[in-house]
Amino acid sequence: FFSIDGVKHISIEKIEEIMSSNTVVLAELLKFKKYKFFKYSVENHYKEFQVAKDWDILKEVVNELYPEYIFSFEKIARGNELAAYNMFIGSKSFVNSYCKWLFSILFEVRKRVDLKNHTDYQLRIFGFMSERLLHIYVDKHRHELDIKFMEVIQEL
Repeated sequence: FFSIDGVKHISIEKIEEIMSSNTVVLAELLKFKKYKFFKYSVENHYKEFQVAKDWDILKEVVNELYPEYIFSFEKIARGNELAAYNMFIGSKSFVNSYCKWLFSILFEVRKRVDLKNHTDYQLRIFGFMSERLLHIYVDKHRHELDIKFMEVIQEL
């Protein structure tokens, strides 16, 4: 759940109050920690816990289909912050354009990735990639968007 001041269920009225036509709400940024002498970036965190070759395929596909996004791709990949969880609130036009972009990439990646040797955890590849791609998409459009971050409350 997104949360404002610890309130778990945000009313439609509260969401409408903070939204404008160009507002996008993302989950608050997660920061990858430094371990011993090694600082995780978004890229090397993915490669450490997922299949490294899949990241390379993702980058290749983004560069082929949307070369104008490669600067944001590399910027987010080198950084140590990520708006995770695939959670966002945005206008209908934002959602439509983002989903068109996102799924064109994911469908092409799926054609190139061999999932035979992925663990059950690694088979969540497209969800993990989507988390990174959302952050890349928003970064590319940061000058057009009013980006807000909200706390996320997880119930177990």
